Amino acid sequence: MDPAPEGLYLRAVIKPLYRFIRDQGYEVQDGKYVRRERDHEDIIGYDDVNQLFWYPEGIARIMLTDKTRLIDLAPAQRFMKFDQVDWNRAFFKTYIEKRTFLQLLVHFNRIWVIHISVFWFYTAWNSPSIYAPSGSNGVASTAMRLSASALGGAVATIIMIAATLAEFMFIPTTWNNTSHLTRRLFFFIVILGIVVAPTFYIIINNKSKSSIPAIVGAVQLGIAVLVTILFGVVPSGRMFGDRVAGKARKYLASQTFTASYPSMPRSARFASVMLWFLILSCKLVESYFFLTLSFKPSIKAMTGMIIQGCRDQLFGSALCQHQANFALAIMFVMDLVLFFLDTFLWYVIWNTVFSICRSFALGMSMWTSWKLLFTRLPKRIYGKLLATEQITVKYKPKILVSQIWNAIIISMYREHLLSIDHVKKLLYQQVTSESGQRALRAPLFFTSQDDRGLKGDFFPTHSEAER
Repeated sequence: MDPAPEGLYLRAVIKPLYRFIRDQGYEVQDGKYVRRERDHEDIIGYDDVNQLFWYPEGIARIMLTDKTRLIDLAPAQRFMKFDQVDWNRAFFKTYIEKRTFLQLLVHFNRIWVIHISVFWFYTAWNSPSIYAPSGSNGVASTAMRLSASALGGAVATIIMIAATLAEFMFIPTTWNNTSHLTRRLFFFIVILGIVVAPTFYIIINNKSKSSIPAIVGAVQLGIAVLVTILFGVVPSGRMFGDRVAGKARKYLASQTFTASYPSMPRSARFASVMLWFLILSCKLVESYFFLTLSFKPSIKAMTGMIIQGCRDQLFGSALCQHQANFALAIMFVMDLVLFFLDTFLWYVIWNTVFSICRSFALGMSMWTSWKLLFTRLPKRIYGKLLATEQITVKYKPKILVSQIWNAIIISMYREHLLSIDHVKKLLYQQVTSESGQRALRAPLFFTSQDDRGLKGDFFPTHSEAER
């Protein structure tokens, strides 16, 4: 067998793929490459190219210029035909990056579920005057209150259905993910029916003196709470076909690439779980007593209130007599906004507590300034990384620290995070003293922190390196 000519892989594989990706974003004008006026959703990018090779269905799309599928050739012949592949026909959008507020619904659906559903649970239980039968003086039966509160589970399911339908907008219907979305949508509709159906039974049998409606309402509320917890805790991608831990071969690509997360140590995972447990626990308790219960008398007083003796020049009394209802609706919206802000409040509180505890656990005081941290950084590099029992002392600590620090700065330069001018200011450098001896000079970044007269420009302004 004759050896392959030198450069065949670059010429037959890398170069065509590079040209395809380049032509998606650039075009030639006056002999120069300029950026195409295309939005991200109209460009087949690197992620789309990469994802074509994840699934057998994608590889089957690769065709030669003579319309022969690559997989129809013998395995031994495929590589030598790569220079004949028509990549323009093979690649397509696997995810459509649309600029829309529906992204908030798709990617933050659990945030909406946790807040809006729980808000419904709290408010529905404490506002029976809204759904009480006429002539009951605003008093609803226990079964009715349980069932009305349980509809919070239906709200959670509707949010999940809306998020799934919105997700269809971002994935081509010919791609593999749509089967997963369709199955998920079907189960959500079934769950919605299970949560809502008991309400119709209770409405029909509301005047019954039997305890069965109350039992049905209690069971419905229990199911609704479980559904809300499930939707609030479990990511939608792991429901009804786990793409992260599933054993099916079609999930193998996702597990290898996008769903390949490093596992957290038990202590870090426990701290993360405890952080959110404390945030949500304090938030739910505080919101119930200080938001919902304080709102209860206003709901009772304003429900059904009709403003008499009012008249508008354009609409007469058609609108102004319902002023109380408009005001109540605005108050509900404001209460929901405060319900969200409560979560942020408790996040700030508990995140501060955990940060202080973490600082002390790492041996740092919360009162230590950033300038002092930078000044002590060489000593910390030596103490944390170099001062071990296994190290053989051949060089001075300053030399060892300089090698680590210079390696970090050079790597940032290679990643195009720093310019050459900034690199010169940040490196340890050898200098010759007046006596002719060579010495190692620390960068001004360390020595200027305590000197107000030295304010060096060490990083590009507002850059990733500065952050």
